[in-house]
Amino acid sequence: MNDTLARDHKFWLPTAFLLSPNQIRALLFCPLMICVSTVSYADNSPASPPDLTTLQTKAEKGDTEAQAEFCHLAPSIDLRAASGSKAAPQHWAETAKWCKQLAKTGDPIAQLNLGSLYFNGFGVSRDYMEAATWLRKAAEQGNAGAQISLATLYDSGLGVKRDIVEGFKWSRKAAEQGMPRALYNLGFRYEHAGGVTQDYAEAYFWYSLAASTKQNPLHADRHAADMAAKLTPEQKDAIEQRVKAWRPTVAQPTKTP
Repeated sequence: MNDTLARDHKFWLPTAFLLSPNQIRALLFCPLMICVSTVSYADNSPASPPDLTTLQTKAEKGDTEAQAEFCHLAPSIDLRAASGSKAAPQHWAETAKWCKQLAKTGDPIAQLNLGSLYFNGFGVSRDYMEAATWLRKAAEQGNAGAQISLATLYDSGLGVKRDIVEGFKWSRKAAEQGMPRALYNLGFRYEHAGGVTQDYAEAYFWYSLAASTKQNPLHADRHAADMAAKLTPEQKDAIEQRVKAWRPTVAQPTKTP
């Protein structure tokens, strides 16, 4: 495995389309499925998250707002709590129960989280096809997290027929909404012909957008500099003007829930 792949696999596996399915499986799964976030949960946890035990008690008493809040917040809170430890997250089964209920009503965050639970086998039996089904429902409603996760499934062939062109399509939808890791992902695809014709100018554009975000995912600024070195001064100036003028789009659902 080259240095780029070794570096990137710990994050969102933007390199999935370069690997075989067996290589992907080897990279995706670690003991807690926390070291890799290729298929992500909605990160909605506030700076001062609620106590999940209290929230769970309210949910079990029929409080629908608590049920929705538990589904929306528990995955990101539990992942943060378990990060770097060997203790399994404590609330997955409860999260799956409320997310299943809420996802059926068309809630895109519940659909994203439920799809991710099926992908990881947290609170439910691991089922890639179910993961793809729920991620698609959320993605079609314009949820950027679901779109980039669905792109990963198409790149890897897990739960769907492998199709990196389809992966590119969903990655671009997420990137157009300004999602930092999707911006990086799209730059990587243009650099390495991941479902699209190789284009260093476009790679520079998307890497530059990713680098302009607070997260600067995977040192996107360094990748942007590498691409800039391949362009003429005129090309570079034109791309930089596009970056300045670019604004994220508001998601347009392709299907109603």
